[in-house]
This record gives sequence, structure tokens and C-alpha cells, in this order.
Amino acid sequence: MLLPLLLSALVMVAPGPSVRAQASCTSDADCDNGRFCDGQERCDISGGACVPGTPVTCNDSNPCTIDYCDEVTRGCATIATGDDETAEGQDGYCHTLDDNLSLYGNDGLCGTGDDRTGDGVCSAIDNCSFVFNPSQEDDNHNGLGNACEPSPCPGRRGYLTDGSTLWVLDLLTGYPVHMIGGLHQPQGVAVNAGETLAYVTDSGTNSVMQIDLETSAAVSLGSGLLNPSSIKLNRTGSLLYVTEYDPGYLTQVPAYPGSTSVRLVGGLSGPRGLALNPTGTKAYIGEFVGGTLKAVDLGTTGVATIATGLSGPSGVALNPAGTTAYVTEYSSGELSAVNLSNGAVTLTRGGLNSPTDLALDPQGIKAYVTEELGRIDIIDIGTGSLSSIQAPGSGVAGIAVGGDPPVAISMPDLTAGISGANRTVAVSLGDVTGRGVLSADITVQYDAAVLSATNATLGSLASACTLTKNLGSPGTAVLSGW
Repeated sequence: MLLPLLLSALVMVAPGPSVRAQASCTSDADCDNGRFCDGQERCDISGGACVPGTPVTCNDSNPCTIDYCDEVTRGCATIATGDDETAEGQDGYCHTLDDNLSLYGNDGLCGTGDDRTGDGVCSAIDNCSFVFNPSQEDDNHNGLGNACEPSPCPGRRGYLTDGSTLWVLDLLTGYPVHMIGGLHQPQGVAVNAGETLAYVTDSGTNSVMQIDLETSAAVSLGSGLLNPSSIKLNRTGSLLYVTEYDPGYLTQVPAYPGSTSVRLVGGLSGPRGLALNPTGTKAYIGEFVGGTLKAVDLGTTGVATIATGLSGPSGVALNPAGTTAYVTEYSSGELSAVNLSNGAVTLTRGGLNSPTDLALDPQGIKAYVTEELGRIDIIDIGTGSLSSIQAPGSGVAGIAVGGDPPVAISMPDLTAGISGANRTVAVSLGDVTGRGVLSADITVQYDAAVLSATNATLGSLASACTLTKNLGSPGTAVLSGW
């Protein structure tokens, strides 16, 4: 009976139209009764009489709330009703199709706080609750849906920010492997080389958060930021560069707790996208409002315009050679390539839906583009072909991409052979099925001498390398890189 009593009280707080008891008036002030919810009374000067105001209408278009005008706060307010999970908590039951209007739109129904992906299966019983998974297929019957099964060949990690969360995804499967909450409108994200620390611009607190990806512990870096958006870490891992969207600064923040930020360049027009060149001497900034790509010399702080006429540049990434900048254009829904030597702009891919940021893989072959409503587009830089995965959460603001995942390598000890004879050494590679052919140099090390071996092309599981030098005693063989 609590709700009916409360509603009765609300009706009393929000009275109908009324005017001040005034026989005549000469101005609107003579008619004002001091109430907000019944609207602003006015004086009809021609007749000298007060005219009632138009009552305030409160409607947030959410069928899961009761809306009313609050005279105390002088504004609209709501009370949750029905099974609105945001008010009553997740109870494990799906009552209707949709109560999360920010994700799924206003369909007039309440209920999917407990169906986070909107696939029609309650999160409490969904065998893959972070991924849209209406089929619930589970081929190995282990209780974990196919959509969430770890790949035998893990993909590189993607680091994503949404309204309050930092997500870590396997970009091959789209499956989230870690999530860290408690953030306040995080925007950009950067990770260190070892992928042990993430740095997030937390616009709700005007700070940079350093997050330990193992423990989830977070500490604040820098001070005095305003509306921080994009963020990049220099190659030594010692300095962060942050764009402050409004008032329009490029700011340097030392990457350790207790540091003080230093504004390098001002006067930028809504800076959002940010990239550093391979040597860490220049920053390239997309001006969302100005529609330009600018270069900043980090030594002299000199600014040069590279390209103009961009349509809301929201993300910037450079190819490994540092010769081309790839820019997402929010307003036109495009990914464009900008030649940094002459400013020429070439379309790479169109038809994107409000792209917010991008990151390239370490080889510069694929671009990972985040869309505002939560899709991650994986675009082949050479061909423009596109595939997509769905991000968890309620939309994506920023993205960073990690390096190649480690591959398990095992090989036996080498033993002495007959002088002049060749030896074959098996090299087994784990977790690389489906990755294609792996090519590497084999280096044989014995004491201070380094003996060379023939190059070997290794198959997807195992192959062999023929050594052309004889060893006098056991040694080791290592892959020098791939």
C-alpha cells in the first residue's frame, strides 16, 4: 500500500492551475503565485487581469517510471514501478523484453535489466551472458556456450571503455575476459607494452586513472584536467599525452602517481583523436569541431595543419611506418587515410555508424573501429573489407589494442652429432592451429659462439629444422622472432 499513498501525496504537491488573488494587474509579477508546477502566470495588460499558467508536463518516455512535477526541487522527478531492475535489482527473471532504454530503445516494455544483451535469455541462466547468444549452443556440454568458449588460438586483447567500465576482450572471439567497473564516463584508453597497466581518461572526475589489469586497483594521475578525452602512452612508458576536449589543450601527464600535468598546446578546436609517431616526437590530433588533423612537435610545441575538411574526426591512429594517419569521421561515418607528407585524404571504408575511436594492430593490417552503439568494426586496411563483433556494455567510447598473443614453444636439448653430419631438431608449437604458416629464424647458441642454422618454415603444429653445424656438447635453440 506504500505506492498508492505516495502517489496521493504527489498529487497534493503538484496542484492544478491557480493564480494569485489579484483583482487587477499591471505586470506578470503581480500574478505570480510562487509555484513552479502550475506554470508561469502572466498579466493580460489589455484587460488588467491575471491569466493562469500552463502546468508543467513531465514525461521521460520510460514506461517503467511514474513521472511527476516536484515543487520542492522545481523540476520533474520519477518513481520506478513494475520490475525496473535499476530500482529493484536483478532478480533472475525476465519479465518483458526491454527496460534498458539507453541500449534497446523505447519499445514500451519493462524488464531486461536481467537480460544484459537483449537476446531473450535471462543473464542468470544464459550460458554466455556477455554475448548476444539466443541459440545457447553448447557443443561440449560444459555449461559454457559456444559463443564464450575460449579459442584454442587466443586473439589479441582489446581494451574498451563504456559509460562506467573498462572491458578487456578477446578480439578473435569477441568474448570479454575481464571487466573493471567504478569509472565515471571514461573516454580514451591506453595500455603499456606488457599489458599490465591501463590508463583511462575519466571525464566524470577530470582525471587519468592508472589501472592494474591483474588486481583492478586504480589510482589517479595528474591534476587540473578538464574534459579529458583521448590518451596515448609514449614508447618508454614514462609519459602520457591527453587531449582536453574543452577548453582545447594537449596535455602531458607523467605516468606515475602524484604527478603533475603540464599543458603543452592550447587553442585546439575540440581535440578528440590522438596518435603519437613511432619515435614519440610528434602528436597527431583530430579536431572534432574544427574538422582538421594537426601535428604537434612535442619538443618545440609547434603546431602544423596536415588536413582539413574532415567530418568530425573522432579517432586517430598511425601506421607502423608513421607515414599515414587513419582517422574515423564521426559525422560522415567514414574511416579515411591521410598522407602525412601532403595531407591527401583517401576513403578507406564508409557506412560506419557514428565511429568514436580506432586502433591499429601492431602490423598496421587491421583497424579496430568502435561505434557509439557498441559495435566493433574490424577493417582490413588494404581492401576495406569489414567484419564486426558486438562489444559488451552500453556503448564504446575508446579502444586500445594489444600485441600478438604468446605462442607456446617447446624443443628438446640438442646433443652432439657425428662430425660433418646434419641433425634434425623437432620444434613443437602449441596453440597455433588455424593461425597459418609461421616463419622464423633458428639461432643455435653454444658458449660464446653463435652458430647459424638454415631458415625453416614451420607448419601450424610442428616441423623440423636441419642444423648444418656440428655441436661438441648439448646446447639450446631459440626462435629469434616471428
